[in-house]
Amino acid sequence: MNKRVCLIVVVVAIVILMCALFTSYVSYRSYKKTTDVAIEILKVDYVGGRLIISLSEDGECSLNSLSGWKHSSDRVCIIDALPPVEKIYVRNRYHRVFGKFLTEEISYVESIDATYDKMYLALNGEEKIDYEAKIYGKIEENAIFKSVNPEIAAVDEDGVVRGLAVGKTNIEISLWDKTTEIAIVVSDLIVKRPLEYIDNKNFLSCGRYTKEENDLLDEILAYRVNRVGKKTRAGVVEAARFILLEFPYKISYFGENGRLSNFDRTNYVDGEGRYYHEGLYLHESRFDNIAKSMFGPNTWGCRLYSYPNSGYRLNGLDCSGFISWIIKNGGFDPGDIGAGIVDDVPDMTDLGPKERTNIAVDENKIKAGDLLGAGKYGGHIAMVVAFDKDNYYVAESLAENGDYGTLLKKYSREAVKKFYWHIDMTDYYKDEGEYTEHWAMTS
Repeated sequence: MNKRVCLIVVVVAIVILMCALFTSYVSYRSYKKTTDVAIEILKVDYVGGRLIISLSEDGECSLNSLSGWKHSSDRVCIIDALPPVEKIYVRNRYHRVFGKFLTEEISYVESIDATYDKMYLALNGEEKIDYEAKIYGKIEENAIFKSVNPEIAAVDEDGVVRGLAVGKTNIEISLWDKTTEIAIVVSDLIVKRPLEYIDNKNFLSCGRYTKEENDLLDEILAYRVNRVGKKTRAGVVEAARFILLEFPYKISYFGENGRLSNFDRTNYVDGEGRYYHEGLYLHESRFDNIAKSMFGPNTWGCRLYSYPNSGYRLNGLDCSGFISWIIKNGGFDPGDIGAGIVDDVPDMTDLGPKERTNIAVDENKIKAGDLLGAGKYGGHIAMVVAFDKDNYYVAESLAENGDYGTLLKKYSREAVKKFYWHIDMTDYYKDEGEYTEHWAMTS
């Protein structure tokens, strides 16, 4: 074979080899391109306990590990899942795997619950709903509120409920796919708390309330106290604010029987329902709580013989009885003690360290819930219920100088110095609770 023929054969062989290599390369690139097609996770939702995964292409999905693969349909995988879901894997038909971490991306609401099952409002009274939502991921939406019966109670987009008519209804609270309800009771047994207190209430009359009404008032009182914290400073203050601002009547001053019926305090009786038990003493059903009575029992507002006054009076609360009732309903038990300062005899000025009130005022030490004692040697006890930059608002039961019964009296910073002692109740309460300086912070 001559050299020319050999050269041609070599060239042809080289061309054939190059064509084969090129064909193989093109086939490999085509295969590689097909298997490397990335499946993207476009969107992830969590609804009703299911993870809904939207994909760029159909494939298979798995959660947290490379097992338990589930085929997509119409580029969507639906998988039953419990939180937390930290990573989603997807793979194409060539089992090429792609992953995506979701710790900061998947969002869902696990649950939503109202802080309280029931809310109590006066006519035109307002209160903001508190709720707790267990949320996973980033959710910026706020809950949506809806009144089942807006003629009884209306609610705005911020969850502030207003009582419009006496009755009961529910408010629905929704966030994503979760919904809960809170019961609303609108009652005319209480009044809306005024922004500025005016002493214009009438005295409670005898037999004014039924058992059902007394029960409801006790429920409202307990709700108010529990909402800010029972056995806290705030709980005690709230009991005082309820009886003085929401309960629509003043309670008569009554010289108590029992502790003051003799000087050695051996003739103990049960106060005839005035402050040894939680709740209001408005119906004869409360007589069941009376362990021992001296001249009663009879409810607040009904005539009862007063040993110290040697005559019949409308049953009610004296000064220490009133403050004891407030403290008792806030969750503490001060015991059967009075207001005087006597050596070796427990009294209400012994509930905390005391100093001159003028010093406490000048140094801004007084808080709502602290006690005030009148006179160097006692004889009268009161409680600060609220204050602002100019005034102190003081709970008292009085029978002097034209003042009578349970009152919320406003004193200027100078006038409140007439009380000799300030009793700091910080160590007594221990816990502040959801304390506010003024009642306008609540409904």
